[in-house]
Amino acid sequence: MGRATAPVTVGMPVYNAERYLPEAIESILAQTFGDFEFIISDNASTDGTEEICRSYADQDKRITYSRETENLGAAHNFNRVFLMARSPYFKFAASDDACAPRFLEACLEAYHDASEDTVLCFPATIRMDEHSEPGGVVNDLLDLRETQPHARFRSFLRKYGLSNCFYGVLRSAAYGSTRLHKAYDSADVVLLGELALRGQFWKLDEPLFLRRFHDRMSHRANPTPASIRSWYDPSRRRSIAFPRAKMLFEFLRAIDTTPMSTRERMRCRRELAGVWLPGNWKGMIREAAANVGISIPHRT
Repeated sequence: MGRATAPVTVGMPVYNAERYLPEAIESILAQTFGDFEFIISDNASTDGTEEICRSYADQDKRITYSRETENLGAAHNFNRVFLMARSPYFKFAASDDACAPRFLEACLEAYHDASEDTVLCFPATIRMDEHSEPGGVVNDLLDLRETQPHARFRSFLRKYGLSNCFYGVLRSAAYGSTRLHKAYDSADVVLLGELALRGQFWKLDEPLFLRRFHDRMSHRANPTPASIRSWYDPSRRRSIAFPRAKMLFEFLRAIDTTPMSTRERMRCRRELAGVWLPGNWKGMIREAAANVGISIPHRT
């Protein structure tokens, strides 16, 4: 007989991650809640990542290590590691961050108190540098407990900052009902917005997530639109000509594909127009002008 399904799966997408990978893996293995499966999906790394992962997998039966034969991009790898999971709860783990020992325990306990439509529980975040020295607590604002989708969506659009909450504990069924991670810049923003349409986000006050800030973070290592596009999907190296228009379109698709009443859907569209569009329409005009060779200066 095979092992019973664990209550939670931790999924770690990795690519050339040898520098911080041991610390990241060990922080998961040190969790006080130990009944989990741990899936590591390697996107054809060319450094020492494979050897590190296989070594840990040989030592701990909770770890499943899977490796692609070619680099298919970060978006594919995030989706792959989630689709391999079987548990009712799921947590993404980054290969350069770390989790305090009570991370899983605290988030799963929070679901006992949370409403039935809660789709994400996440702890407070501590900044960490490249030397693993902790800094201050990050001011995450995405505690979204409004009962109506349009109200949560409005709060999300107003308060979104860093994507720290993406590394909380997700309700697998809710996350699986989204369109998952797409291959364009800021796709994680749209994905979290789509998830907020489906249910509440609960933030825990306890600081249990250590987010590392360093030079090899995705946007710091890929500073141009073309390079970040290639990071998401190497087969599509051309950057999107109208990234803000792309975000608007994808937000609208998220609203249209989320189960809700027609009235609530219209409310969500109004929130998008009233909250997101005022801060982005000038950028959309600049993008359109730039694509026909016209430069519009930023006013100070």
